[in-house]
Amino acid sequence: VLDAVARLAEEFGAPWVRRPFDLPITGSPAEIPWARRAISRAFRSVRGQFHARLARHNCRTTDWFAGFQFTGRLHSEYVIQLLRQLPEGTTEFMVHPGHCGEELKAAKTRLKESRQAELQALVDPRVKEAVRAAGIALTPYSRMG
Repeated sequence: VLDAVARLAEEFGAPWVRRPFDLPITGSPAEIPWARRAISRAFRSVRGQFHARLARHNCRTTDWFAGFQFTGRLHSEYVIQLLRQLPEGTTEFMVHPGHCGEELKAAKTRLKESRQAELQALVDPRVKEAVRAAGIALTPYSRMG
């Protein structure tokens, strides 16, 4: 699949491809299902191959990624903890904020009410302060070099 994604990204001029490897898990085992922890560990073994294939197709990815492990269970305390522990470099943080209206309730997704909780976490003043205190620059892909 990666070869196809990289070829298509190169063909259509999409310079960035999502890195599917979460930062090392820091939450408690009770917060993160066993299957997600196992998948995260398994992905670590293929990182080098992933980056080499992307490079052959002139595709870039961020240095780090966070979001898969807590999808649907994101809260302010986790975001603050993550921000304080970010390694140097660029990190994509995947979130699904939103309002759970009638259209979303009818959609075929498990991420419904959790979107409101994610939105609340992202606008929490404590999260904004953690971003400022850590010296983090929030940057869209369009402004990354």
